[in-house]
Amino acid sequence: MALPTLLGGAWLWLIWMSVSLLMVAFAYLTGNANIFQKQANGKLSAAATVLLLPYLVGVRLNMAYWLRGNAKTAQVRNDVLIGSILGISNHLPAVLDVCAEYPCRSYQGEYRTLPLLDMVTPSENDLVQTALILETLRQKHGKVLVCCALGYGRSAAVVLTWLLVYGGCKNLAQAKAELKQARPQMVLSPATAQAVEAAANRLKQG
Repeated sequence: MALPTLLGGAWLWLIWMSVSLLMVAFAYLTGNANIFQKQANGKLSAAATVLLLPYLVGVRLNMAYWLRGNAKTAQVRNDVLIGSILGISNHLPAVLDVCAEYPCRSYQGEYRTLPLLDMVTPSENDLVQTALILETLRQKHGKVLVCCALGYGRSAAVVLTWLLVYGGCKNLAQAKAELKQARPQMVLSPATAQAVEAAANRLKQG
């Protein structure tokens, strides 16, 4: 995309797009979600927002495509919901956001974030940490939304870990069946399933 900038003129805008996509490529190459600079309040830093704006537009369009005809959030248990970051509402008392690449809009409840890269297997440590945060928020507020870009992948891994440790599910197959009923679009790769089970076993062992 950068090559046409040699022609000058309007093509120079492609430098911006190239830099944006290069930053995203570097984030995935290094496995470092901090490149998106998502802050504790859910916003991206001003610098990241400007540099990543072409990519963020693409992310927003991608979310609209994959969520078309589907609910933005779904109830797994009376006190645990799963969904897209676009489904965050001030009617919810607490939110756990694991979406690294897109900012959270204004939200007035208790908000916690642990940014994870999309379509990358979460680490055992990340799943342990997010499951603990989810349970803490649930006990404190009575209802929590766990969200990522779509509510299909990263958030599913977090909720599955929670179901195995705190939700009474005897095994991953039972947890998957319950979550699948609430969120049929959920995706769980073999590597992520292994990480979920490892994290759950670690939490059960104290």
